[in-house]
Amino acid sequence: MLVVGSAYGIMNNLPRIGAGDYTYDHNGNMVVDPHKNITTTYNHLNLPEKIEEKDSNKFMEITYDALGTKLKQVVKDGTTILSEKDCLYEND
Repeated sequence: MLVVGSAYGIMNNLPRIGAGDYTYDHNGNMVVDPHKNITTTYNHLNLPEKIEEKDSNKFMEITYDALGTKLKQVVKDGTTILSEKDCLYEND
């Protein structure tokens, strides 16, 4: 994983670790955002699959079909569902 955030890390393309730095996976997806205190897990299509708040039990799970069309989005606080939304719409 590549960690960047300061001008030194960005300009020299060197990994840097420290407060306020973002972390990216090998595909360029941001996996850690310390400013929003979230981590993101991506699926095989490089689409966000799970977004978690680090210091709480809150997270969002997103389901896609094989082509990458968003089908469902669920927001949970532990095992309690806060929001559930079907995202597939048909043209009438």
